[in-house]
Amino acid sequence: MRFYTAKENGLAQYWHGRVFLNPPYGKVNNKSLIALFISKLVSEYELGNIEQAVLLCDCDPDTAWFFPLWNYLICFPEQKIYFYRPSERHALPQLFSRHGHRFGTIFVYLGPHEQKFIDTFSKFGTIAKRVSQPRQTVMPLSLWEVSP
Repeated sequence: MRFYTAKENGLAQYWHGRVFLNPPYGKVNNKSLIALFISKLVSEYELGNIEQAVLLCDCDPDTAWFFPLWNYLICFPEQKIYFYRPSERHALPQLFSRHGHRFGTIFVYLGPHEQKFIDTFSKFGTIAKRVSQPRQTVMPLSLWEVSP
């Protein structure tokens, strides 16, 4: 098992086998880090370098980086996900509720064992996957343009 931190620059590393990704947030050179990491994840999976992966990230379906995720199983947890951070004063991680994702959290599965993911993660929330063909261009949708 190998962990990459900011010091090792995970984007510069070779990804293979099974991957768990909780991408960093923020920007570098005015580029979204989450977009860069998700792009690498999907690319490496589609190239066959990654056998399977679970992505943990926030749920922000209005962003361009989110659209490719619809091609895979997505678990929308029914409860807020809390994160542990190491505390300088305690040996054990301390729970910080204020560090949850602003848009909620999702788990995305890329791999051949979809039924196992469904059986495991459906205990935590709803599982979804794109059933329609993706649009070729993403355009703003106006309520005036939608016919009943």
